[in-house]
Amino acid sequence: LYNAPSPGIMQPLQVTDGIIFPYTPQIDTAYRANYSHYDLTHSNYRGYFYQNSYVDGINLRCLFTAQSTNEAEYLQAVIHFLRSATKMFFGQDTLAGNPPPMVFLNGYGKYYFPNVPCVVSSFSHTLGNDVDYISSSNGTRLPTLSQIQVILKPVYSRKNVHENFTLQKFASGQLLGGS
Repeated sequence: LYNAPSPGIMQPLQVTDGIIFPYTPQIDTAYRANYSHYDLTHSNYRGYFYQNSYVDGINLRCLFTAQSTNEAEYLQAVIHFLRSATKMFFGQDTLAGNPPPMVFLNGYGKYYFPNVPCVVSSFSHTLGNDVDYISSSNGTRLPTLSQIQVILKPVYSRKNVHENFTLQKFASGQLLGGS
């Protein structure tokens, strides 16, 4: 979206090729293995059988400051990008009917978040009442300190997982970092 020929309000994101968090965000991740149960007659215990596994949502809590017009415009671009990334293509869009765009999470080196394909499932921005506000060049007023929360859902190609995933390769780290 920010690489469009006329990105408008999102133009500051072209320079950084996406969102760069100015402060290390707090990131919560969870990995799940679901088990269904069955009740055994005349038993003191339940039985369990494996159902499936998945990576739960990745929850990012990020602080942004806007101490200058440039920082305010960058924050405004981030907010607008994340708002846009929760919308589907619609109406007169050339991609009308397509779901919201995918995003890619990179961080902490090639073995933790190596270009993880995700969708933005939730975005919130807190406009505090106990901070100063600064104006961007287009007159939008933004807080000098604000918190953004984003929930990303990892999305992996079923074909790629089917053709390339083995638990042995995953456990040994062979599938990390695109290897």
